[in-house]
Amino acid sequence: MNFESYLKTHLAKSNGTVLEKHINDLLNQLDIFLKHYPDVLDEKERVLLKLAIEYHDYGKLNKLFQCKLPAKYDLKPIKCKKIKDEKIPHQFYLNQVGYKLREDVRG
Repeated sequence: MNFESYLKTHLAKSNGTVLEKHINDLLNQLDIFLKHYPDVLDEKERVLLKLAIEYHDYGKLNKLFQCKLPAKYDLKPIKCKKIKDEKIPHQFYLNQVGYKLREDVRG
């Protein structure tokens, strides 16, 4: 399974909203905002905000997070066993994507 397919199957919200839909909804809201306030952000700020929207929930792909979501079991994309209360190491994931973010900003 490739990365894009995980975004289509893994949950962002306990109501069943998948990550891809959640991210696209936020990108649509950004478009609406920019239509109403076209001069608020310069080009670099627009790029950074778009990147923040695209990357902000990638940590939710983590199995611990998916299993902790209070969603109905049939909505979950993975099989979850009872998991002790472990912390989700989101800082580790952010370090992994940090290089990609720097490259995207530099263009």
